[in-house]
Amino acid sequence: MPNRFAQRQPGRVSHRVNFWGRPVGASGVEWEYERFPWEIVRPDDGLPAARRSLTCRWCGKELTFAVHSVTGTRQRQVRWVALAWGGLGVLVAGVVVLAFTGAIVVGVLLLIAGPILGLVFGTAASGEIGVSGHGNGFPVGNVKHSVSIVRPELKLPDLG
Repeated sequence: MPNRFAQRQPGRVSHRVNFWGRPVGASGVEWEYERFPWEIVRPDDGLPAARRSLTCRWCGKELTFAVHSVTGTRQRQVRWVALAWGGLGVLVAGVVVLAFTGAIVVGVLLLIAGPILGLVFGTAASGEIGVSGHGNGFPVGNVKHSVSIVRPELKLPDLG
């Protein structure tokens, strides 16, 4: 489900508590975060990203984030998606190079790079919320501070 963005929306800031991730499963790592609320106030559409500052309630560090407008956030998502589809283009280029030129090393490198680019940029597109800074928005899960949107609970209609 795509993110829904608004001029003002509830968010939360997370502070990674543990230094080392705890192993989960065969190859996963789990990080523990302390979270506190923060209202995301976006600038009007057409204006550049606004700088918003807050103090982390856990470590006391002053955090400054660039908050993009609703339109600017959607444009950032579109750019990430275009780059993810570019990974498919790299994959197709690898097939063409292998099929028609015989440059095996270049073709195999393109075949490997295409899906990796698609995965990295696709993950970045799905995590884009229009707030950047301090590693927020990187397609990795172990940044020290991150911002996320608080989604309203799903309200089901009364069937009775």
